[in-house]
Amino acid sequence: MKKNILFLALIIAIATAECQNAFITLDTNHILIGDQVKMDITLQNAPDATILFPSICDTCIPNLEITKRSNIDTLHENGQTILRQQYTLTGFDSGSFYIPPFTFYTIDSEMVAQTTASMLHINTVKVDTTQAIKDIKPPLKAPITFKEILPYLIGAIALALLVLGIIWLIRHFLPKRKNNAAEYTKPLEPAEVIALRDLESLWQKKLCEKGHFKEFYSKLSLITRTYIYHRWDISSLEMVTSEVCQALQSTPTSPTDIHNVKQALETADLVKFAKVQPLDHENKANYDYIVSFVKNTTPVATTKDEQ
Repeated sequence: MKKNILFLALIIAIATAECQNAFITLDTNHILIGDQVKMDITLQNAPDATILFPSICDTCIPNLEITKRSNIDTLHENGQTILRQQYTLTGFDSGSFYIPPFTFYTIDSEMVAQTTASMLHINTVKVDTTQAIKDIKPPLKAPITFKEILPYLIGAIALALLVLGIIWLIRHFLPKRKNNAAEYTKPLEPAEVIALRDLESLWQKKLCEKGHFKEFYSKLSLITRTYIYHRWDISSLEMVTSEVCQALQSTPTSPTDIHNVKQALETADLVKFAKVQPLDHENKANYDYIVSFVKNTTPVATTKDEQ
């Protein structure tokens, strides 16, 4: 009875060995340093078996490197399932290198097959020492193609268009400034008459009471600057507040009036650009500063007797 059992187990083992066969195939066993060789790992097993393919890292084979690996291909032939994966190997040292066997396991960690080992021989390039040593060849001169020139050509055209655009803007912008300056030519009425009338009209609108501080101070600043321009030919419309006050020092304006004008124009700048909201008494004070400034700088009329 025991002999029958042993004989049956031997038959099963032989059948299992026949249906599960693993091996390694190299497309060549001799390469030069830096060349590549293809290595196929193949497993033949029964179609109903679940086998885990060995996991090989890029440096698992001593002195060799895996540069590429394919997916695992599955084929069905003659009632068997064939699993195959291809690796690309390379080496940078000369010599004979051992490729160890790889083992296949089931999902229950039972070994079912193992490949045979292989050898890979890496050779160096033979150097003929009898020949004279030659210099390294210089780089070959390749003709420049239009495709290589195209990016530089496009960049040059874009730069030229940019320069032309800047020139066009300058030529069209400068005349506009001259035209804007021409709009502020002296009117027929005296400057103080126009300024006082515009100031009275501005105050009657009660813009500050309605919360329109920016509009009030923008117009107050414009009236002041326009009066200075008409009165003394000072380009106050194109000046900042400090420049306007500096220019007023060359006129018969008193230091007190210059200080008051500076106070009003600086408040206007804060309202326009910093969104400051002055108090009611400040709005009235700044308005009165400009009114007093206009009145104090109005030319005194002379009679014939005084002449």
